[in-house]
Amino acid sequence: MFGQIQHELQKVDSVCQRSECPTFHDPFCTLNGYLGIVKIPFFFQHSYLKNIQLSTTTNFPLKTFQISLMDSRPKNPPKLILGICLQPIFYLFSPKLLISFFEYWISQDITLFYIYRHSWSSEVQKVFEFYLKHPKIIVKLIDWSDLSPSQNKIENNLNPNKFFRRLEFSLAMADCVYRSRSETKYLIMTDLDEIIYIKSRKTVKKFIQTKATQNISAFWFSSAKIIGKSNLTLIWKYLEKPIQSKLIINTQLTKTTNVHNPGDSEVSSKNNIVDIHPNEAVIVHSRFDYENANESINSNILSMKGLLMLQSNLDFHVKKVFKILKIPYSNTF
Repeated sequence: MFGQIQHELQKVDSVCQRSECPTFHDPFCTLNGYLGIVKIPFFFQHSYLKNIQLSTTTNFPLKTFQISLMDSRPKNPPKLILGICLQPIFYLFSPKLLISFFEYWISQDITLFYIYRHSWSSEVQKVFEFYLKHPKIIVKLIDWSDLSPSQNKIENNLNPNKFFRRLEFSLAMADCVYRSRSETKYLIMTDLDEIIYIKSRKTVKKFIQTKATQNISAFWFSSAKIIGKSNLTLIWKYLEKPIQSKLIINTQLTKTTNVHNPGDSEVSSKNNIVDIHPNEAVIVHSRFDYENANESINSNILSMKGLLMLQSNLDFHVKKVFKILKIPYSNTF
């Protein structure tokens, strides 16, 4: 594929947004998301480009289409330190899951939320409307739609949405990085049902502020599973990165993104990725998987006290929101 900028023709370089394309764990998903990168000629660097015309190289006759350009480079330093980006939600019917998401991250001093959404219930819509009016946070809803099926009669069964996984969330995350650059310096890339548990009990914002230096492009967190429990202790298994690991990225220095791996950055220093040790902080999922309690690889015993305090405080706020919205409360997600 080539991009035409005014009268200059430039090749479009495709960058896979997963660890590899196609992904080995999605063998039946034959479409993957790529970022297209076009190098702008030097004499266009400072001009205002409104659009670019793309042309295919494999189909004859050539197919051309035009896309509008949006300059995501911040004109001024972002005002906020830390925001959060939620992967596209789809068929969401649990108001408790969404309320818990908002209340946990608000407790971590997060004030900017980018919510990518595809499909949701009427009760979940009430939750969106409630937090859009919340006085202490900014919520930006981005509707992430299906791709349009082919309208060609010969190709009337060609629906690209059947061939990629979970709305191709990797492209939504890339979109979020560029969209947020002018508003927040750091961005949490997360799922709806997970938290970052800081073992010192600092908020996530304060934890990042203590570790941030000028050229840090990402903070990389391990994921943890509970494999056993006894009295007031939990036995954890830390998963080897990049399995279910997550990132907090510097929007100002990130060029390409990956949900579980650090992407390319604008700085060349080998130390620009901060690898967070599990003894300091871990990603914890609400969907705890209880596995063989005798498993000892990368395992650790941790007091439940911190998590119980966190859960108790979270439950209090979640029930309060349910009461305001007049939605029947449920103990399950």
